[in-house]
Amino acid sequence: MEDPFYLLDLYRKRVRIRIRILDENFYSKGSPGLSFEIENIGLTPTSIEPIVLFSGYLPRPQHNRDGKITLVRYDLAFDINDSLRILMPHTPVQFDATNGKCDGRELAPKLRFMFFKTYTFSFTRGRKHKVRLRSADRVQLSYLRYIYERLDFALRGARSLPESEPRESE
Repeated sequence: MEDPFYLLDLYRKRVRIRIRILDENFYSKGSPGLSFEIENIGLTPTSIEPIVLFSGYLPRPQHNRDGKITLVRYDLAFDINDSLRILMPHTPVQFDATNGKCDGRELAPKLRFMFFKTYTFSFTRGRKHKVRLRSADRVQLSYLRYIYERLDFALRGARSLPESEPRESE
């Protein structure tokens, strides 16, 4: 090792990404879509892969007396529409992704009722980045919080979900 700061440079030049979900377009009659913003907060440029993977759980009641709810998993792939997918450092970029396949159109009415959604983004440099959301309220969860809430939901059902804040009436 010639350079004594080699490991420090590797650490400083790593790819770091910040992702924000702007809109989940699951409510229209067309193909389901997704709008999101990505910012590369690292020092080196990278680019995003053209596919965003989605997985979510749809609550389904079991047909027995105890009233338990099972979570049925659904997976979907969104294609990024933009051909210029490069992410320069410290520049936020907005993307739109859609699913034009038949299974996406059939699944679109169910998507708005999904819980524990996960979007997986892949990049040409660096690791995959996952964004975990609780439900349609789009509250982003950390990995441990996500696992805890899924387990709590499996054990206690809908009673485990946090109370929604009351809306002010005009």
